[in-house]
Amino acid sequence: MRTLSSTGSLDALPSVPEPPRAAETGGTYDIVVGGIGGSGVLTIGAIVGRAAYIEDKFVSVLNETGMAQKNGSVESHVRISSANDAQLAPRIGPGNADLVIGGDIVVASARPTLALYDPETTTAVVNREVKPTVAFAEQPDLDLADENMILTLKEATHGRLELVDANELAVAALGDEIYSNVILIGFAAQKGLLPVGVEALQAAIEQNGVSVRKNLDALHLGRLVAVGDTSVWALLAEVAGSGEAGDPADETVEGIVRDRVERLVAYQDRAYADRYRVLVERVRAADRAAGHPDGELSAAVARYLFKLMAYKDEYEVARMYTDPEFTRRLRREFEGDFRIKVNLAPQVLNNRDALTGRARKWELPLALVAPAFALLAPLRRVRGTWLDVFGRTAHRRAERQRVEEYERTVAELIDGLDEQRYELAVKIASIPELVRGYDSVKDESAARARETERSYVDAFRAISRAG
Repeated sequence: MRTLSSTGSLDALPSVPEPPRAAETGGTYDIVVGGIGGSGVLTIGAIVGRAAYIEDKFVSVLNETGMAQKNGSVESHVRISSANDAQLAPRIGPGNADLVIGGDIVVASARPTLALYDPETTTAVVNREVKPTVAFAEQPDLDLADENMILTLKEATHGRLELVDANELAVAALGDEIYSNVILIGFAAQKGLLPVGVEALQAAIEQNGVSVRKNLDALHLGRLVAVGDTSVWALLAEVAGSGEAGDPADETVEGIVRDRVERLVAYQDRAYADRYRVLVERVRAADRAAGHPDGELSAAVARYLFKLMAYKDEYEVARMYTDPEFTRRLRREFEGDFRIKVNLAPQVLNNRDALTGRARKWELPLALVAPAFALLAPLRRVRGTWLDVFGRTAHRRAERQRVEEYERTVAELIDGLDEQRYELAVKIASIPELVRGYDSVKDESAARARETERSYVDAFRAISRAG
């Protein structure tokens, strides 16, 4: 992926005037940095805290990690004071936040975070990107419309809300959304919303020692956006126009297939990926014959056949935790010594909750289960065979059955596909979008999806018979 960073275009960006600093009213300046696990929230709290320390200020940083490893909300409370005798309680109290930096708009507008706002004094700098938190697993129909969250934030701040397309800028300019939170820090600094200087922030990034060049660039990009400089967006448009920013093919059916085939090889093996690719190619051929080269039906099957085939089971959990990228992301997120706990709900040798009917969840140290993961991950190739112990449960059999049913349904859809039935075919092929969650939550959503599918299929067959 070619980006502004990889092309050297960032070197041509203009300088930015030195910004003002926020005043420490009431003796302290209280900052809440919120987002989801794995997005760099805690690193940002550490950078701001280190910058305050560099300027000889008193600082307290409290991290609340929650269920970070499962896309749960994460917060960093940063309290800064210039007073010589400052004694800072680590947690920011209700209504005491001077600044909220929202790496995710869902977390920034969530009830626990809103309790920290004071409508008269709090300012919010929020990433516009919507990322569902762990709550989405149990509430798949959760309302994530950004309009409602924006309205909530405007009311909570009496309009002192700054929305930044930080993810879009981070990916296009630096190749990874992990830098979006540093962009927000740069934006807040340039707006005069931080009680520390830009030089101290730069020094803190350098002392952190992780991706220093890109993090410094991200800080500068945030400052440029804050002053309304259009040069960065002009450069992005120029690079996009020359085909250097991103890969437009990634949004095509060809790009989707290429990506999903690689994922399925890692998920199980080449034969499993070929099973996916062969069916999608059959749909693409039918699409072309019906006058829709790589049309909506091809795209739907490319996306949703993969979704059904790549269900998360015991082998996949083991593979993900033993993937070297998992360790690299941890090292980017946390400093020093730390311990990781995992929440597991195995489908075998495990009791079910009497109220929910779901497999009981066990919290275990990763170090304890890591040897088992290391043994289990390579066994993913037996998935679906007679050697697959985990695959014998009713839930796992249902996962595999949905794949087989989808393959049969798609074969029926493309048999003599015509314009009259095309829209219905796309709707039927997209039904797996309704299958969400895990364990019994997924089983229940699958049952509801099956009812919806049945009505569409009946209509599809009625048109076929009439024709």
